[in-house]
Amino acid sequence: MIPAAEPIGPAHALMPTPIYFARRGATMAGGAPELHRNNLARKLLQI
Repeated sequence: MIPAAEPIGPAHALMPTPIYFARRGATMAGGAPELHRNNLARKLLQI
């Protein structure tokens, strides 16, 4: 088992950082269905 490493950066950044990255991924994933619908519509309408 690998021992836990010391966190890098200031203590006040330890909690906001994972939240930021989780929200960033959620916003990217949230646009995926819309992109699929747009691509499908373009294909069906031959645009």
